[in-house]
Amino acid sequence: MPSRSLKADGLDQVPVPAAFDLDQEHDEFARLYVHTSDGPNAMDGAWAQGEAYDGSGPITIEETPRAHGDRPSLPPGDPRLYGTPPVDPQTLLQRAKDLL
Repeated sequence: MPSRSLKADGLDQVPVPAAFDLDQEHDEFARLYVHTSDGPNAMDGAWAQGEAYDGSGPITIEETPRAHGDRPSLPPGDPRLYGTPPVDPQTLLQRAKDLL
């Protein structure tokens, strides 16, 4: 397992502790396996049972995925992420009228 190699090499216990303050981690989700597979076989993997790879505790399973919070209210994404830039509806309507 990769975490054993990291420990043996004297490196951190988990890959990103310096990048993320573990005091801010939501412990109830740290070792939660959310089963979203179409079949039952994914539950047989080591990622879905036993001790977590980093040895921090047992893996828990959520067999039926559910929302764990309110629906977020997000701002619009950067328009450069879309294939077609947004068009001002007034300008589009005017162009259509001009063609008629």
